[in-house]
Amino acid sequence: AYGVYMAEQKAKENGGGATSQGVVPPPIVIISNPEETVTKPVANPRLSMTLEDYIWECLDKWQGSVNGKTYINYVWCAGHICDAIGSLQLRELNKAVLQKYINSLTIRTYQRSETSGISHYAQSSINKIYDFLHKVVKDAADEDGEQLLEKDFLAKVKKPVSQAVKADKEEYPFSDDELKLINDAIISNKLIYTWA
Repeated sequence: AYGVYMAEQKAKENGGGATSQGVVPPPIVIISNPEETVTKPVANPRLSMTLEDYIWECLDKWQGSVNGKTYINYVWCAGHICDAIGSLQLRELNKAVLQKYINSLTIRTYQRSETSGISHYAQSSINKIYDFLHKVVKDAADEDGEQLLEKDFLAKVKKPVSQAVKADKEEYPFSDDELKLINDAIISNKLIYTWA
């Protein structure tokens, strides 16, 4: 309809006030749908990327900027995260999903060695995994990360406390009586006592 109207207007400007029927039609006013005129944000195709793919992309980006031991810890953490929630797409991530995963670390177990029994993750392991996942989420929510996530979902999620059993008492190589005997020997020898 708009194309016909424009052709008729052009014919009118060229001197022919009438159309093929001899009647000048009234101007056609096209009212567009307001919903169509609103610019809808185009979904970022990278939102369909899995968390695992994004983590490995981040690891490639951070490889030269951290020391070797830290990078090895990042790869270790990435393995744990990818095994559990790596198949989720970035669009599926939210605070509830991430908090559920982080809290599940307290009940997950592993076998340390063939001789030792099954153990819960230590607090240091939970801290490393939490810190690494938080770094990845912050990167995805950051402008440099193309704002793939609407916000940093882990900003207000607290680190969970490990359920790992702590050692009852630290064992010392010497008993209290042996330490007293050594201490008395050092005090009695003035040359050794000077340097102790």
